[in-house]
Parts: sequence; structure tokens; C-alpha cells
Amino acid sequence: LRLPPEQGSYEVNMDDWMWLIDDKTLANQTVMTKFGIKFAEINIFFRKR
Repeated sequence: LRLPPEQGSYEVNMDDWMWLIDDKTLANQTVMTKFGIKFAEINIFFRKR
């Protein structure tokens, strides 16, 4: 993923995983790293109605 700053751009690594918890729930986790150092983690849960 290239993130555009004011000048140039940053290239970061993203590790994205999805797990189907049950018939109605999906979990998603994305970890962003730069030079092997984690600087962001996003966890999202989707629930079907």
C-alpha cells in the first residue's frame, strides 16, 4: 500500500486476515508494518441481520 504524504509516498506492508466465526459473524484483522515494526492494527466485526 502506498500512502501519499505531501511530498513523495510511503510504502507499508499490510497483513489482512478474515475469519468466519459463525453463520452470521465475520471478523477481519489488518496489521500495518513498516521496517517490520507494527504501527497500526484494525479489527472489524461484521454481523449479518
